[in-house]
Amino acid sequence: MAQIEANVQVSAAAVAVETTSTTLTNVLSTRTVQDLPLNGRDFSQMLALTPGFSGYEGGGAASMNGSRSNQFNWQIEGTDNNDQWFNIKAVNQGGINSIPGVLLPLDSVEEYSVQTQASAETGRNPGGAVNLIIKSGTNQPRGSAYYYNRNEALAALSPFAPTDSPKNKLRNEHYGFSLGGPIERDKTFFFTTYEHQNFVIGNQALATMPSAAYQAAAMQLLQQYSVPVNSVSLTLLNTLWPADTLTGAASSNNYFNPTPQTGYSHNFLVKVDHSLNNDHRLSFRAFFGRGSQTAPVGSLISDYFQVGPMRVQNYSAVHNAVLGSSLTNQLLVGVNYFNQTFSDANSSFDPVRLGFNTGVSGADLAGAPFLSITGFDPTGVSPNSGRTDVITHVSDALSYTKGKHEMRFGGEIRRVGIEEFGAGGGNNDGGRGNFFFNGTQGPWSGLLSVTGYDTNIAALADFLAGSVYQSTILSGDVRRHVDQNLANLFAQDSWRLNRQLNINLGLRWDFEGPMHDGRQDLSTFDPNRGGLVVVGRDIEDLYPRSWKNFSPRLGFTYQPNGRDDLVVRGGLGLFYDTPSISPFLDQASLANNGAIGVEANPAGSKPVYQITRNGYTIVPSQPIFPANISLSGNNVINLFSVSPDFKPAYVTSYNVNVEKTLGRNAIVQIGYVGSKGRRLNIVRNINQAAIGSGFVNRPDAAGFTYQQQTRPFFQQFPNFGVIDELESIGISSYNSLQATVRTRNWRGVISQFSYTLAHNMDEVSNATTLPQDSNNLLGEYGSAGSDIRHHFGGYLLYDVPASSHGPAWLSHGWQLNTNISVRTGFPFTVRASSDTSGTGENTTRAVQVADPFDGVDHTVTAGQSVPWINRTAFVNPTSGSYGTVARNSVYGPGYASVDLSVFKAIPLQNQLRAQLRLEMFNIFNRVNLAQPGSRVGGGLGRIGDTIGDSRGSPGIGPGEPFNMQLALKILF
Repeated sequence: MAQIEANVQVSAAAVAVETTSTTLTNVLSTRTVQDLPLNGRDFSQMLALTPGFSGYEGGGAASMNGSRSNQFNWQIEGTDNNDQWFNIKAVNQGGINSIPGVLLPLDSVEEYSVQTQASAETGRNPGGAVNLIIKSGTNQPRGSAYYYNRNEALAALSPFAPTDSPKNKLRNEHYGFSLGGPIERDKTFFFTTYEHQNFVIGNQALATMPSAAYQAAAMQLLQQYSVPVNSVSLTLLNTLWPADTLTGAASSNNYFNPTPQTGYSHNFLVKVDHSLNNDHRLSFRAFFGRGSQTAPVGSLISDYFQVGPMRVQNYSAVHNAVLGSSLTNQLLVGVNYFNQTFSDANSSFDPVRLGFNTGVSGADLAGAPFLSITGFDPTGVSPNSGRTDVITHVSDALSYTKGKHEMRFGGEIRRVGIEEFGAGGGNNDGGRGNFFFNGTQGPWSGLLSVTGYDTNIAALADFLAGSVYQSTILSGDVRRHVDQNLANLFAQDSWRLNRQLNINLGLRWDFEGPMHDGRQDLSTFDPNRGGLVVVGRDIEDLYPRSWKNFSPRLGFTYQPNGRDDLVVRGGLGLFYDTPSISPFLDQASLANNGAIGVEANPAGSKPVYQITRNGYTIVPSQPIFPANISLSGNNVINLFSVSPDFKPAYVTSYNVNVEKTLGRNAIVQIGYVGSKGRRLNIVRNINQAAIGSGFVNRPDAAGFTYQQQTRPFFQQFPNFGVIDELESIGISSYNSLQATVRTRNWRGVISQFSYTLAHNMDEVSNATTLPQDSNNLLGEYGSAGSDIRHHFGGYLLYDVPASSHGPAWLSHGWQLNTNISVRTGFPFTVRASSDTSGTGENTTRAVQVADPFDGVDHTVTAGQSVPWINRTAFVNPTSGSYGTVARNSVYGPGYASVDLSVFKAIPLQNQLRAQLRLEMFNIFNRVNLAQPGSRVGGGLGRIGDTIGDSRGSPGIGPGEPFNMQLALKILF
């Protein structure tokens, strides 16, 4: 990253075009990082200022130039800052949702940079590299002390809060300090910083609960068809759903829970730089973060709020050496540690004592089962789970200059170790049982295809009758320790052919080793070898090792007029993607309730059984699942597999652009940026049942259902049900026009504004989503989940000229700063209310019968949900058929937010000064809506939440209702 630092020093003084590098780079200087109004003081929000950005502005989970949201290489001074489980950032990762569980203090950041479509030195992931440079101490002591406070008294009321209700709590405070200086002048220096965050934020969303009014409507159905009420269902309803959740009307979004989410974190960093002599310098840095949060995830019932403590540490040691007049070297050793656990806020429920005999016992599995009644918030969302992730990172880079050539050579080694206990991502893993009620089991199932019918009533009727559509439970120990080895080598040359033309050549080699352990407790499905094969016993690796991942890079810069005010650039490169761990071990969110990963198969030293039972009625205290689960009788066990042809994904990226200075202080850049992804990770069910089979009641002599009999592998493996397989066959395509204008020191203004016009297409946008039909992946091709057609964003810092009028203490020292983001909405897929295909995949799309936006009024009324689309424009497909509406064919609400801060500097004495800050977020109080309900029924197209709250950062997330933050900083 030394090359970036040099570029920053030049551009800080005046704007200049880049005449040698073809990398698309966005660098934010110290001042920009420190002065931008950033919600929650989260550095990852600055990603939205990069051209090509597509995503929610908070949390850093976004696409860049068509990449998936987990295809970034996050670094702190070149040291690994990735959580290999999800391949997202470790430091500043959301604790439960978007609010970081720990924070890197912004006062420690010297520079923030994003590199995309870069040289051969940059790799690991195709989306780009995000790097933070940390401040160092100098001979001059310097530091800061600060306090930031936010309170609901200075915030607007949520648009979804009931009329005349008091404002929900919005309490968020940050305080801390930074200090740097000499330990030994001209030789050894230190820099340290600490920041504490504490928040209490009231919920702002609406939810749908099985209220007494809804129950009455469902009871009428039972009476109409002479179906008795199941006593166990009534007991569960009156125990697992608190009484206050059941008081609303029989309509969607009938419940508002003011219970706040809470959290805190302690964050500390220290850095020491030491000069051995003029040619050798050492740098040591350590970050420690610890915190905990409690917040809703998947359910607004307080008992099922998720609790998530977190600890993160990041260390590095760097040796920079000048080996000659044209030869330098940098050696880096780093360690990245991440730990987080999850649980329900209340795990005291015992379903067996309530007559719901899941067979589950033991403290580790205490709590409510996952009960999902279509259209309503579920119970038992977060069983005890978590993970520890440790990455050891060693890299070396040698720079050599000779004549017209600037060459760099080097490589990296990463060693990943992950300890998983439960479902590492905190999702429901099935250990307490998953049970689904969708309205298809009773004689009222025909109502699901009636246009405009509230399908929630039919689903609740199934539950009250005790009629289970689908259920699974996991038996066995899923705790695993896995390792992964990663390495790369690179060589690159920036070759100045003449005054006008520069050529960039590079070649990179990546090795992304398969996940492994030595305990023979990971397995995959291979029908040609008797079914399940165990890694380390039957096969050497989970998937074949790839030794031929070579990535060529080519670029040019051309100055048509031979001057430094105009340059034409172009670049082309291949970028491999390092597979993350969660697609192999944490597929708990797949809609067909298959096995959660290769650790959950019934084979090896620690066999795990995920058994399925569908289409039955609950009997009080009678065991739901067999006491002795095995691959025998008519037991149906779900599996997870990895394709024997699995290979790491790669993306071909390309761009061509023109950059031109406008005077001394402004620069404009415009160009085309595109990419094509190949071998992207997807999951599909290779043992998918026949369409319509779930509606046929024709068991065979052994007791296997007709649906089970139609599975492709039934004759060979009758006990195997769902076999979800991770494959590398996905594709993507991205095309964009990008334009950027930057100014430096123009009448006190520093700014950057960019516009992106783009279209991103793929088949599956992440490896946790199943296709509607696993045998027709081509039918999924459409707009990507992160597709945004238009995005405008940027920032401006303005030093207000001092006035000669009035006292100097009032007329001097003012500064204005703004952060702007405006974009169109994300697409979504309208799905059927239930599995009308009868395959059990639960991914059936709807049928469109009218214009979804015809006659819709998007007016926001306090306390009420907003109709985004006309719910009668979509209906369920007829039983035994797939939906015809295209994937991601309807677009949700757009987004716009303007943040503004006002600073007043107050000189105190000598170098000591105070700075008063007034930071205002979403100053026009625009209502930025969340995505609408996407399933056919009463909630289709309804929106009962703001975008920040829906992403887990109510009040303090980007785009939330207007709120204000007051701060005091002391600087010296």
